[in-house]
Amino acid sequence: MQFFAASPRHKKFLFLLLLILSGNVEVNPGPSSTINLSPYCLNVRSASVMTKEMDKPALIQDFIIDKQADMLVVTESWLTPDSPPSALNLLTPPNYSILHTPRSSGRGGGIAAIFRSSYSCSIIKTALFSTFEHMLLKFTFSSKSYLFLTVYRPPFTSTSTSRAEFLSYFSSLLENIASTPSELFIMGDFNIHMDVANDGFAIAFSTLLDTFGLIQHISMPTHSSGHTLDLLITKNSTTLPESGTTDPFLSDHSAIFFKLPIVYNPRPSRTVKVVRKFSAINSQNFSADILDSSLYSEPASTLSEYTEQFHGVLSSILDKHAPPKQITCRSTPNKPYYTPEISEQKSERSRLETAFRNDRSDESRNKYTWQCRRVNN
Repeated sequence: MQFFAASPRHKKFLFLLLLILSGNVEVNPGPSSTINLSPYCLNVRSASVMTKEMDKPALIQDFIIDKQADMLVVTESWLTPDSPPSALNLLTPPNYSILHTPRSSGRGGGIAAIFRSSYSCSIIKTALFSTFEHMLLKFTFSSKSYLFLTVYRPPFTSTSTSRAEFLSYFSSLLENIASTPSELFIMGDFNIHMDVANDGFAIAFSTLLDTFGLIQHISMPTHSSGHTLDLLITKNSTTLPESGTTDPFLSDHSAIFFKLPIVYNPRPSRTVKVVRKFSAINSQNFSADILDSSLYSEPASTLSEYTEQFHGVLSSILDKHAPPKQITCRSTPNKPYYTPEISEQKSERSRLETAFRNDRSDESRNKYTWQCRRVNN
């Protein structure tokens, strides 16, 4: 009885709530699809080197395109803090972006990630360690986050002391990230002989992974020496439909890869628009320029010529007072229910909002509030 006594607005809300609870309506439904994310990792030993024998930037782009890789993380990028944007652009195919963490000093090292620009990705800052380099990335797909930790441990840190320090430092890093609810994927060149059964360092590293509930997936050689140095580590609970290695012949390492099924909502495409800031025009100066123009001093004699002159002169004056500016914004297709009437009422709402912000009177507030309710209804 209370339902039928409610207002029409409350009836709509209660009816929608009943549909959701009954399972007939999804909360916030939207376009989504399940895709197999394809990350790759490769020790490239200088990503930007260009010689007569090898153009690595071009080969890296070809590798990404040929494999349709969603992300390629490279260790030993040899990029520096001063690497110009032109050098980074050479590594990125169309519709891809790059993030990199260079070695702070000295030659070599560095980690870079090349990924599809449509993906939401950011670098998470963590503590720095002396025995290895790393970069932690966070990807978000459909409100679910994935952490990708890339590690490069230089081979010169192979003394017993540096090995103990590495295990201690790496354990400290895992304490901060292994317990997060996000999916965790660790890749990189660890320079640990995981293929040698009686290697003490490899045994200690495997024990450390077991302590944190992690598992290492790569079992085949990843280096020309025949050793397994490049690793793929995930939580024990993570299931990978496919993982392995492939050799792009870009260095003495093979690339490791895996497939990860995810639910993905594509980000809206971007569009380029040209806008002018008309509010910046000084009307007096604008009028003065028109009066001083050839429209008054040397007007054309025929209608067609004067029309052309009128367009050209005013365009030139407009470019002076409100120059065109190119912006990039999201291109969102109109919803099926979005009618011209709704568009008109939203424009009126924007006008009343501006009026309210200018005078802050009760009258303008009431008009703006009323219009907001009209648009929502």
